Order: sequence, then C-alpha cells, then structure tokens
Amino acid sequence: MSFRCPVCSQELKKEEKIWVCPQGHTFDIAAKGYVNLLMSNSSGAKRHGDDRLMINARRDFLSKGFYTPLREAVYDALSADFPRGGTLLDAGCGECWYTSYFKSRLGESGLEPQVLGVDISKYALEKAPKNCGVERAVASIYKLPVGDGECDEGQVWEMALFANAKKLNNLIAFVDYNKCQIDDYVDNTCALYDIAAKFESFGWFAQNVEDGNDVEQIAAAIEKAKAQGEKPSVIVLNTVKGKGYSKIAGSLSNHNMNVNAAMVQEALAELDQELAALGE
Repeated sequence: MSFRCPVCSQELKKEEKIWVCPQGHTFDIAAKGYVNLLMSNSSGAKRHGDDRLMINARRDFLSKGFYTPLREAVYDALSADFPRGGTLLDAGCGECWYTSYFKSRLGESGLEPQVLGVDISKYALEKAPKNCGVERAVASIYKLPVGDGECDEGQVWEMALFANAKKLNNLIAFVDYNKCQIDDYVDNTCALYDIAAKFESFGWFAQNVEDGNDVEQIAAAIEKAKAQGEKPSVIVLNTVKGKGYSKIAGSLSNHNMNVNAAMVQEALAELDQELAALGE
C-alpha cells in the first residue's frame, strides 16, 4: 500500500526527498517528514484544517492522559487480529498521537506494520514525531490519496449512516461495481458481497441494475428512486470496465494503461459497429 498521486491516481514511490509517480509528478518531502498531496487550487480556502493554536490545545489536553485508556482499548482491538506485515491507514491522524503509538506497539510485537496517516492540517503533521515510522500526507479524507482497493470500508459506510440519520431523502448515490481495483479484482482483495443489501441495512432504498452500461436501465432506476422519496437511494451499477473495446474490457490493465494511436482506431471502429447495430 502506498499513497496515490493526486494528479493521475498512480502509485507514488518514496525516494530520498520526494514521492514520485510513474508519470513523473513529484511531491517534496517537507523538513518535518510529511508530504503535501492536497490539491489546494481546487479550494478557495487559505487555511485547511486545524491551525497551530488548535493543535497545541489538543496536544496539551492529550498529554494529561485523559484519552490514554481509550488509546489502549483501541490498540487491544486492533492488535487482536492484525496480520504480520499488515497496513494501517489513519484517515484524520492529526499529530499521530494514536498512530505513532500503534506503530510502536505493533512493531514491538513483531508484526512489522506499514502505517500511513492522512490529515488536512499541515500544522498537525508538523507536530508528529519525525521518526515515528508513520508515512504522513497532507490530504483530504474526502479524496484520500490511496487506491479504492484500500478503502473497501470506511468513509463510504460512514456516509451511508449519515445520509440515513439526516434523512437525505433526495440523495441518489451510484456504485460503479465493475469488480476491478487498480491492482487486482475486488473479490481477491476484499469481497464486497451484496452491496445493495448492505445499503438497505443502513436504511437506504437500494436497487441493482443488471447491466450498468445500459443507459435505459439506469434511467429507469433513477425514476424509481425519485418516486419513492422516503429514503436516500443507491443504485448499484453492474458495469464492465472498458466496455466498448474488446481488447481491454474487464481487464485490470485498463485502469492506467498507455494507449497508442492504433488502439484508438480499433476502439473507434468497434464503437462504430455497435452504433450501427443499434440503428438496425
């Protein structure tokens, strides 16, 4: 597991003073040990997250030990089933008060964890212990700089709970269920099983669209979702990734592959054939 480039979503590799992706996008490692992956130009905010005053107040509070029993309880639950060489991602890690402790304790137990922390406040990450072993990135938890395969659970299900609790009955969410992740098939990484049933258990109105590449089926599902009006709605689209070009349809390699001119012409020819068939 590694951070992903916020520009092209490819995996970043850590070098001596930078993180770099295969496309050549580079991100400097700050003197405090973190990397800034926040695309600040997409927001008009001049400051992101907690400022230095807030961070210092929290550090002072945590230093008094009030949350130490909670940290111990979380560690006990975490370590009970943590696999050797496993990965821990803390989304909203702050100054790594929890994360650096978990890294140290898991390491002492011989579990050799890989630990990553993300927070939107650079001031928080500046206060993290520089040599704590936690790879830290300034980024938003709403656009985590990690691949989808690393987020099978988490923010998605928190959102599902929130939408039902707040009665967001005009919300329609779509799940593009193409069964592929950036480096493996979903079932090989962390099977999702019945996604619609999961959302239903969270109080949503859920529908499965058998052919998620069929516009008419999608339109019909949207109308049905709008008509019910009592719950937030989710439409699970069973799609084929890369549909329309037979050489890449359903293939893992089509996530970030290089496309040459010959492939473009082949794909356009196949699409023309499909369009002609629809008109017959």
